[in-house]
Amino acid sequence: MLSLWGDEFDIKSEKETAKKIKKKTTSKKEVEVSVEKIIKSRSKSVSIDEKLLLINSEVNRILGKYKTQTQIIKTREEFISFIDKSIANGVVAVDTETNNSLDPFTCKLMGVCLYTPGQKNTYIPVNHVDRITGERLDWQLTEFDIKDQLSRLNNTNLIFHNSKFDCKVLKCTCNLDLNIYWDTQTASRIINENESAKLKDQYRLKIDPTQDKYDIEHLFQGIEYALVDPDLFALYAATDSYLTYALYEYQKKVFETPGNERLYKLFLDVEMAVIPVFRDMELRGISIDEDYAKRLSTKYHKKLEDISKKIDEELYKLESRIEAWKSSPKAHDKTVDKKGKIASKEKIEQLSNPIALTSPTQLAILLYDILDVGVVDKKNPRGTGEEILEVLEKKVPICKLLLEQRTLLKMIDAFIDTLPEQRSKRDNKIHTNFNPIGADTGRVSCSSPNLQQIPARNKEIRMLFSADKGKVLIGSDFSQQEPRLLAGYSRDTRMIESYKEDKDLYAVMGQAVYHNNYEDNLEHYPDGTKFEAGTKRRKAMKSVLLGIMYGMGPKALAERINVSVDEAKEIINNFYNGFTEVKKWIDSGEKQVKSVGYVEDYWGRRRRLPDAMLPEWNLESSSNSFNPILGVNINHISPKLETEFLTKLSRCRWKADIDKVKKEAESRGVVIHSNSQYISRAMRQCTNARIQGSASSMTKKAMISIHNDFIMKELGFELLITVHDELIGQCPIENSEKAAERLSYLMSNCVPDVPVPFKCDAEIEKRWYWNTYAAMIKGEFKDALKEFEGDNKKAFEKIFLDHIECTEKELEEFCIL
Repeated sequence: MLSLWGDEFDIKSEKETAKKIKKKTTSKKEVEVSVEKIIKSRSKSVSIDEKLLLINSEVNRILGKYKTQTQIIKTREEFISFIDKSIANGVVAVDTETNNSLDPFTCKLMGVCLYTPGQKNTYIPVNHVDRITGERLDWQLTEFDIKDQLSRLNNTNLIFHNSKFDCKVLKCTCNLDLNIYWDTQTASRIINENESAKLKDQYRLKIDPTQDKYDIEHLFQGIEYALVDPDLFALYAATDSYLTYALYEYQKKVFETPGNERLYKLFLDVEMAVIPVFRDMELRGISIDEDYAKRLSTKYHKKLEDISKKIDEELYKLESRIEAWKSSPKAHDKTVDKKGKIASKEKIEQLSNPIALTSPTQLAILLYDILDVGVVDKKNPRGTGEEILEVLEKKVPICKLLLEQRTLLKMIDAFIDTLPEQRSKRDNKIHTNFNPIGADTGRVSCSSPNLQQIPARNKEIRMLFSADKGKVLIGSDFSQQEPRLLAGYSRDTRMIESYKEDKDLYAVMGQAVYHNNYEDNLEHYPDGTKFEAGTKRRKAMKSVLLGIMYGMGPKALAERINVSVDEAKEIINNFYNGFTEVKKWIDSGEKQVKSVGYVEDYWGRRRRLPDAMLPEWNLESSSNSFNPILGVNINHISPKLETEFLTKLSRCRWKADIDKVKKEAESRGVVIHSNSQYISRAMRQCTNARIQGSASSMTKKAMISIHNDFIMKELGFELLITVHDELIGQCPIENSEKAAERLSYLMSNCVPDVPVPFKCDAEIEKRWYWNTYAAMIKGEFKDALKEFEGDNKKAFEKIFLDHIECTEKELEEFCIL
């Protein structure tokens, strides 16, 4: 951009500029010390009275401007009047405050915040206490009053920010069920997933950039909220409901802007509609088989103990080499880290006796100095991570044992010993927290616990989860959900016909790629025997399709399927030649993102990838100077000079040519930055974002159908958890077959506008993965029978020793051939 004087300058981002202006215009505040810093620095010496005075000062400084707009409701009459006005308006923003707790199941309701147009920001205190006596302030309304009045809002549009949490709090504390019309946190994620969706951040970004940053922890640091004067607490609490409503009004205008129709429909019909489903799933929770959990813990700790002994034995075998190295001059060298920092101790001084292999430093000395394995990863020449150990495990036996040990430790720490401890004291169940838009693509994530992190191959851990007494679990997942969506999305005739004819898509792909017959790519011969060559080709095709959907290049694909890069290129080209509409669809997405900076999935969700619109090169002066009048950096590169170097760069074919241009530019005061890495990353995400986003929306639509289905309600079916494309629920045993059939039907037909048939086969199980686990045990029992020449007793004894997590009765059930 040109200044009034003709100079070129760069305008920094609004955020950065705002920071600089704030630093230069807050000279008085520079002297002030924040409440948080005072309390933290003098936490032991600051009395509650002092803390409250400091808090009073800070709250009034930041939120004092809202004083005249804030009110506290102290009587039922005032509350009734406010609800009457809310009903007349047809809309009200709702927020809850708890006693410093984020656990809806154990928290106490501190108060409810409301805002409706034409009224003040309103706070209804419920459980504040007298600071001296600790007794509840008797003038406050009660949880009964909250339920009595808010239940009148059934036909009023309720606005929330993080509605799932507020509704769970009101359900657990007041036994109140509320309808959810709008969630501003969810809307923020739909409007722009690259921005922070926090209420205060969104308000500053969209409504009032002058608003100071603050949050409840900052304002009330170290104080129980119940002790804070309700009049003061109301400034924070009631303001939240007003901010939520202001944000709602802004978001509604955005959604109603021409061109955003599909985005608005996605928000209302999918993302808002699925929130009550997740809310009920979280409130319901899922049971854990306590006895099984104890037996599984015993088994894994025994496995860990055994592997630790093997590691000790392997280390003992290396003792002579370790002692020889200790006697060498190299033992007195010092390690140097990535930044070139030299360790204070010699290598020999850093080793314990015996070597502690859990220490990255000591393991690195063993591998790189004592065993001299050589550099595995140039970027991390002394690395000890899993990928490096996987490379070394074939020639260094101890590496394989260490990988096994790490896996066991992860399983024990993350799931086996942790899951039972995460049960709620209220009902002894696991209550996972689902984030409906946990990923920027729209994919669901979960936490406390994160069930998506349970390794898919580990059936034993999933067996921890069980149905309630008198019920069974019913689970179902979408068969090839993402490939089917790719077929429907791209309208590729060959893929669609494959699914309609119930053919194996990967075998059809192999036919196109390898130019052979369909049968040459199947896993089994017609008589059911294993066809090794077909299995290999089919497996390669799964990797090819996955790679294409996730933006994998020839090099990555070559490594994945163990072929040369040229062979990988040929495979990809053959695929595109065989499935031409897929190629056109992928190209259209890349064209769109370069043009407008985003791609849209099947139902209109946008994945914003602004890096795709970056110029290939950025040029700037190596001697930028700050203009105090404009408040920006002056860039002295003339348009002529910029054009000269961009032209030279466009003619470069090799890295050496680019380096030469960069060197010349540097000598003339110009710094050249390449954006190719950012552009490539954005382009790789185009296809994945559309497929993953569509799959996520499809799963959510299925959940909504199941949740609202009258037949499923009659059968007593309840959704419990979801993991990617899999849905698991429970129902009474006597209704299980009908519920399983209905579940498959609803999932398969939840999106009738996709021109591809979907398959979902439901399974009825006592515990999660029970049937799969049973099949695994049966396979092991067959192998054991072969090993012991048909001796049923010895074969069963082996299975019983290997699977102490199961009862003898369960194993007998599994081992019936």
